[in-house]
Parts: sequence; C-alpha cells; structure tokens
Amino acid sequence: MLRTLLVEDHEITRLGLRMALRRVPGIELVGECSNGEESIELVKTLVPDLVVMDIGLPGMDGLRATEIIKVIADIKVILLTSYEREQDISAGFRAGANAYCLKDISISSLTNAINSVMDGALWVDPRLSKKLIGLIQPQKSETRQVREQQEARTIEGKSYGRLSERELQVLSHLVHGMSNKEMAEQMFLSQETIKTHLRHVFEKLDASDRTQAAIKALKLGLVKT
Repeated sequence: MLRTLLVEDHEITRLGLRMALRRVPGIELVGECSNGEESIELVKTLVPDLVVMDIGLPGMDGLRATEIIKVIADIKVILLTSYEREQDISAGFRAGANAYCLKDISISSLTNAINSVMDGALWVDPRLSKKLIGLIQPQKSETRQVREQQEARTIEGKSYGRLSERELQVLSHLVHGMSNKEMAEQMFLSQETIKTHLRHVFEKLDASDRTQAAIKALKLGLVKT
C-alpha cells in the first residue's frame, strides 16, 4: 500500500480529496493536516511515500513545505491547486514537486498522476500542457529563436544523431507523461528494456533525469507535442 499524507486547509475540499484518494487503488491515507508546518512534522513521524499538497496554505505555503519535505526524505509530492499561470507551474517544479494538478482533477487522472510519479515520471495536468510547453520554450523573436535552436543543435546535435528510432519513441512517451509501465505496455516491451532505453537517452542527451530529457527534447524539436 502507498502511504499517503493529505495537506489541505479547506475542510470541504479536504473531504472531497479524502474521498477521491480512498478510491484510488493501492492508496493508504495515513494522515491529514491543514498547514505546511504540521505537514513537516507528520512527514517526520509518519514517513509517507506520497504527499498530496495544496499550494495555498496559511502560514507556510505548499511550495515551501515541499522544499523542506524534499530535504527530509525522498518522498513524492503532488501539488493540487487552482493556479494555472506558467510562473506558478514553474515555481511548483522548482520546489521539487513531482506533479502539478488542478484541484478538480478526475479520479482517473489522479490515479495516472500517482502511478506516474511513483514510477519516477514528472506529471502535469493535461489541461495545462500548453502552458508547460510555453514555460519550457517561451515565444521569442524569429531571429533569436532560430539562433538559439542552431546553438542548441551545435552543442547537442551529435547526441541527437545517435538516438535510435526506439529511443526517440521512448523519449516521445516520456515527454507526454507516460510511466515506464505504460511505455512497456504501449511498446510491447518489458519494463527493464524501457529502463535501458531511458538510460541510453539520458546519456546521449546529457540529461540527469526525466525532466531534463523532456526539456531538451522539446528545445531541440525531437518530439512533437
């Protein structure tokens, strides 16, 4: 069972999230609280696998609480919020969040988010995908954009040229938020084979994790969105 801590200050919203989490297979809700300070203490005592965190908390907000939680232990954090601005999404991932979701997320999407982050993927609410792309590759003047793309290909073109067709396919699935398990099912491969392909992709793109690989893939135009 996936030990989960829920952090939400609004009582009615917390009730709805509690009911939603209890409908997700494999979830064990081990604790709840309404502010960032208490979430830190509960993380220390309960040692959950996953924290579902509201951003707009009184006192210490969810972003600061996420930063501290990530220092304490390797715990996955899903941010739930009504904020849709690019700068809010960016702030969430800079704080160390593994997923960024809107509060009216469906049970099926919440399940996908949880499965993805526990499998090591970065997950963004599909309704925010256009904002994420804008965040990664903001609009520039045509001349500046062409120049930066040329510079990127000069630096990393050699790696791009060595990516196999299978590795490009895995990279595309990664950018679109698939977990290793989902990739394996989609491509009719074992999860171990997927992990091997991902390792090769990281090496060839000089990326340390899935997030860096996704950013470079979009920047170089290796994956269509």
